[in-house]
This record gives sequence, C-alpha cells and structure tokens, in this order.
Amino acid sequence: MARLAYTLTWVPFHSSTDFEVFRSLLREVAEYSQAALESDTAINRLEQIERASIGIKSLRGSPILQKQVWIKSRLDKALSNWETILNRETVKLRSQVENLEIQNVYVSGPPLLPSSPVFKGRHDLFIKLERELTGQSGVPPTLLLFGARRSGKTSIIRQLPIRLGPNFIPVEIDLLSAVTSERVEGLLSGIASQIRDKALRYRNLELPKLNLDWLASDPYPAFFEWLRHVENSVGSRVILLNLDEYERFEDMIKDGRLDGRIFNWLRSLVQDYTQIVVLLSGTHAVEELPSRWSDALINVRLLRIGPLEEIDARQLITAPIPKFSLQYEPLAVDIILDATGRQPFLIQATCRDLIHYLNDKRKHYATPVDVQHALNSVLYTASAYFTEIWNGSDTDAAQRAILRVLARAGQSGLSRDELSRQTQFSLGKSLQYLLWRDIIEPLDNGYRIQAELVAQWIRNFEYL
Repeated sequence: MARLAYTLTWVPFHSSTDFEVFRSLLREVAEYSQAALESDTAINRLEQIERASIGIKSLRGSPILQKQVWIKSRLDKALSNWETILNRETVKLRSQVENLEIQNVYVSGPPLLPSSPVFKGRHDLFIKLERELTGQSGVPPTLLLFGARRSGKTSIIRQLPIRLGPNFIPVEIDLLSAVTSERVEGLLSGIASQIRDKALRYRNLELPKLNLDWLASDPYPAFFEWLRHVENSVGSRVILLNLDEYERFEDMIKDGRLDGRIFNWLRSLVQDYTQIVVLLSGTHAVEELPSRWSDALINVRLLRIGPLEEIDARQLITAPIPKFSLQYEPLAVDIILDATGRQPFLIQATCRDLIHYLNDKRKHYATPVDVQHALNSVLYTASAYFTEIWNGSDTDAAQRAILRVLARAGQSGLSRDELSRQTQFSLGKSLQYLLWRDIIEPLDNGYRIQAELVAQWIRNFEYL
C-alpha cells in the first residue's frame, strides 16, 4: 500500500473527473500508509492509519465504482483487503497506545475549538454572560472581557455559539488581523464580511451585502445604513459582535490609518442598535487607555478573567478528557498548581511537556521528580510567554524592577513598604497593572509573583 505512493506521485490532487478524483484519493490512502510506516510514535502511526481507513471508505463509495462495473469488479476485492488490513492494524495500535503512550491532548498556544473537551471551568463567567445577555430591559449591554494574555479569552468566546442558543449570532472579529487594513473602508468591509459569514455559518441566515461603492464614498454612514438593513433581516435574533484585541484601534490611529471618528462609530454601535451587543475583549481595562475610550464606552460592564478555580485546574491536570490514562502522585498535582498559579496556558504547557517526557520514559504515573523535569522544560519551550511578560509593550522599567525584587523574594513575597524601598520607584500604577494582568497577587501583608514559573524564569534569565 505504501509503495503505491511512489508510483502515483504524478497524480494531481485537485482534479475534476470521477476517475481522476478516484486516483487522487488512492494516492492519499497510499501516502497515509507510507506515513504510518515511517512514523516513530504509536499515536501518530494510529492517526495516519485511521486517515487511510477514512480514505478507503471514500474510495469504496466513489461515483466511478458505482458507475463503472468493470472497475468495481477489479478493485472492490483489493479495497476490501486493504480495509481489513487497516482495521487489524488499528486494533493493534490502539492497544499499544493504551499500554505504551499517553494521549497528549494539551494545547499550549492556539485558542481551543468550540466544545473542546480540554476546555475547563469558567462557569461563573458564563453565568455572568448569560445574565447580561438575557436580561429583560430591552437595552443591549456593552461588555468588556478583560484578562491577561493567554488567559483564555478567545477560547471562552469560541464556546459561545454552542452555549448561547440560536437566538444569538456570535461574530468574532480578530482586530489583531483586521488592523492590517490600510483605511477605514477595509476595516469596515472586513467586519461586515465576518457578520455575514458567521450568520450563514452558525444560523443559516443570509444577510444583505454591504455596497462597497457607497462604502468608498462615505464609509461610516454607508456602514450604518447597511447595519439597519441587517437588523431588519435578523428578525428577533441578536448579533453578538466580539471585537477581540479591541485596543488595536490605537495602532491604526497612530499609523494614520484611522482618525478619531472611529470612536464616534463605536459609540453609535453601542447606543443606537438594539439588536447588536458589543463584546470587547482585550488585555487592558478602559482606565489604562486614553480618555477618548471612556467617552465611547461610558456604560461598559467589565467581566474579568483570572486564573482557573482550583477544582477546574485540578481537573485540567488530572482528567482533561474522559478515561485519561495518566495517573499522578497527589503532591505532583500540587506542585503544578503552585508553579503555574492556575494559569490555563502554563498548565497546558507544563502538562504537554510532562506527557512528552513520560512517553519517552514509557511511564503512566507522574511523580514530583517528573513534574520538575516538565517545569524546567517549560522555561524554554514557553519562552515567548515569559519574554512577553518581561519585554512586552505593557511592561515598563518600574514593573520590571518590581518583578525582579519579587522574584528574588520567592513565594513569601514582600510588603509594600519593603518593595518600595528596594525598587526606589513609585509603585501605584505599576502595581495595579501587574495585578490586573495576574502577574502578581496580593498577600495579607504584601505581594508576590503569582506563578512560581514566572519567578523562576526571571531568576534564571535576568541575572538577579
């Protein structure tokens, strides 16, 4: 089966006739078989064979086998034999995977997909969202989902299409990508396209198109005129418009690609449309931004995302999916909780590295020593996360001085007076920003770095 991949290298993947499509599918099955033979891990081998099995089913149901009896008579038995071989290998490999390797389900980076089994907790936040969005006042709220980078904001937003029900049309606008537009016309056109796309995808609802000629002529009035038509088209439904990384409007203004009218647009969006709920999400509270933001978002309601609750963090570590094959010594779980500060990204990164380490050792039981290996690994594999905390645009010299002193102090922390004495900085705003970003946490008599991993990275790489 694998050798066939070499003889079919000339077959194009994107062909139109039934026969050419059949040959392309056959080539894919052969290449999955080849990948399975070349694989060094049982989990990847199993994945390649399962994909080959799906391809075989597609081949056996292909139009050419239904239409051409002579082809079906020659290939049906061969495909049946291939299917038997793949099924036998699948059973064998599943047994190996269960006995030898732990399935690595952790995602340390991209947002989780809707209904991901690894998404844990945030019940209190969803309760608040549901209460805000299902109120009877008739006045749509404006919400700000606020939390540190990698705290899970986008993963939370991606669960909304399923949780909110068919009366809501959730539309996620990633402004980190949208602000590449050169002018406001591109920005508003992109937002309109996303609204139409999500309405069709999630609610099978086709909305009117935005007239691009009108947009080019006078962008803001054209967009609002289109939005009136959209409201008339959605019936009783509500569009939940999430502007993710909302602070990126500032980048466009600084670059001269937007002007102050964008805040009038935002204010009108919030105040004048009863079937539009604006959900902002980002890493800054409105108080951190220029005063024009507070003017535009005067009635915004803050929903804060912090670390996971301990019960949810424990579940993420010990049972990310049903029938998870990894067992822990109880102290090992406690070490992960303390080292990560219950931050979801750090838990995912640590557990991901831990499973790689245990699979190399052919172990299914994690001890404190194993966890320490994973924590040491995360200092390097997640270096971009730590570097962003230390060198990112949100961290200034005063904040770095505070972090340097607190890292030296360890988990016992320091009082505010002692912190002020050792840093020789005015602490007011710097402390507040670090607290808002969940980098430090208050103690009864002072402050400490929330995640010991962050403190360890600073001690290792900032030459205290």
